[in-house]
Amino acid sequence: MRDSRLVCIPCKLSKTRCYPVEESGCCQRCQDRNTASSCVIFHFMDLIEEGSTRFTEYHHSISRLLLQGGGQGYQTIDFDQTRQDIDTLRRLYTIQATRDGQVLYTLDLVACRTYLDEARSRERFRPLPQFIREQMKSEAWKSCMRIVAGDARDPLGCLALFDEKPTTMAFRLVDAQSGRYLRPGADGDKQTLYVAHLLSLLFARQIEHAAFLELQKRLPLHKSLGARDLHHLADQLFVIRWRVSLDSRRLAAAPHAGLAEGIRRDRRLCRQLYACFCDIRHRREGRRAPANDDDDFTDRLNRYADTQRPVRERLPLRDSPRDFVAWMREGQALLSAAM
Repeated sequence: MRDSRLVCIPCKLSKTRCYPVEESGCCQRCQDRNTASSCVIFHFMDLIEEGSTRFTEYHHSISRLLLQGGGQGYQTIDFDQTRQDIDTLRRLYTIQATRDGQVLYTLDLVACRTYLDEARSRERFRPLPQFIREQMKSEAWKSCMRIVAGDARDPLGCLALFDEKPTTMAFRLVDAQSGRYLRPGADGDKQTLYVAHLLSLLFARQIEHAAFLELQKRLPLHKSLGARDLHHLADQLFVIRWRVSLDSRRLAAAPHAGLAEGIRRDRRLCRQLYACFCDIRHRREGRRAPANDDDDFTDRLNRYADTQRPVRERLPLRDSPRDFVAWMREGQALLSAAM
C-alpha cells in the first residue's frame, strides 16, 4: 500500500487502499477501472510550503515598498525600525485594509508588535522571504487581524480577500474618532504604508498555508462539503490558472528561473485541484443528494486586476491529462480576451 502522501485522488476520495502498480505508474484500482489517466497523487502541502500561489515579488498584490530597487526581489526587514514604526502608531491607531469602500480587515498594531517581539531572532536584519517562510505555519493572523469581510474560522474564504481584483486594496489609518486613507505617493505615509503592506503580506501567507491545509483535510470528506466549500475550491482553480497564464506571458517576455519554477509548482497544484473537483463533481451529479441540490457547477463571470473586461470561465468537467491541458489553454485565451 502507498505511503499516505502518495495516495491517488480517486482512492483518497473513495477512502480505498491505494496499491501501486510499478510498471504502469498508477494504482491497482485505477488500472482495473481503466482510469489510469486520473491516478493523480493527492498531496499538495509540499507545493504550498515550497512557495506561494499569490504572494511573490512578481504578483500584482505586492507593494513596490517591499521590493528592492527595480523590483527584483524582496527587501531585507529591519526589525528595530519596523518595531519603532509600529510603536509610533499603536497607541493611537489601527490600520484598516479596504476595497471599494468596504473594510476587509483591521490590523491590531498592539498585537502585531507583541508578535514581532516573539517572532524575531537575534539578528536585526533578515531577508523578508526567509522570515515569511519561517512564519507561514504560525496562527498569529488570528490574533493580529480582525477579519471584517469574512469569517476567521474559514481560512479559504479569508484567502479570497487577497485575490487580485480590478480595484486595488487601500489602507486607512484609524483612531478613535476618525480615519484617513494613506496615500502611496505621500512621503509622510511611506513608512506607515510599509508597515501595513509588510504585516498584510506576512499574515496573508499564513492564511494561505492555513487555507490549503484545511482544503487538504476536508476534500477527503467531500460528502460533507457544502456549496460554499465547492465555491471556494472553484475560486482556487480559477485564480491559480489565471496566475499560471499571466506568469507564462511574463516569462515569455523576460525569462527568469524563479518565475519558471513558480509556474511549474502552480501548474502541479492546479492539476491536483482540477482532478479533485472533477471527481467530486462526477459523484455529485451522478448521485444527486437533496442536501447538495444547491451545488453550483455553472460558468463564472470573473474580472481580474489590470484587465479591461470580465471573462466567463468554465468549471472543469472531465479529468484526464488532455482535458486538463485544454482547460489550461482556455485560461491563456481568456487572458488575451480580458486585456
